Amino acid sequence: PLPPVRDTFEQCIDDLIAHTGRLDPRWGEINRHGRGEQHWPIAGGPDTLRAIYSDWVDDEDHMIATAGDGLYYLIRWSPEGEQQVLGVHPYGSNMSDPASPHYLDQAEAFSNEQMHRALLRRVDREPLIERRYRIETRN
Repeated sequence: PLPPVRDTFEQCIDDLIAHTGRLDPRWGEINRHGRGEQHWPIAGGPDTLRAIYSDWVDDEDHMIATAGDGLYYLIRWSPEGEQQVLGVHPYGSNMSDPASPHYLDQAEAFSNEQMHRALLRRVDREPLIERRYRIETRN
């Protein structure tokens, strides 16, 4: 069974005052997305179209998103039939290596609900290639 609404509401007020010292912070001051010292305001909340589940950070005045909606793609076609794919990832393409430039390189865009063109065509990727690898097989 669901807890009584009044009890839940009062607990939310107590938590907000305990962490921020006030009742009127903007949602983006409270709800944040990122890792460590790098984080940005993020819209959304539990059980919404922008599902973001957050937990309070110890001894801080904000929460950090811990789960929710993730990778987004939007596919559209022009009247001439040209396909365009837009997407964004909540963090970056290398989520396991904090030293990688791609560890958090999409987190701010994700927070701002900005999507980028997917680089599906070689001609779109070529100008962005930083290094190449060659794999050889031996018989």
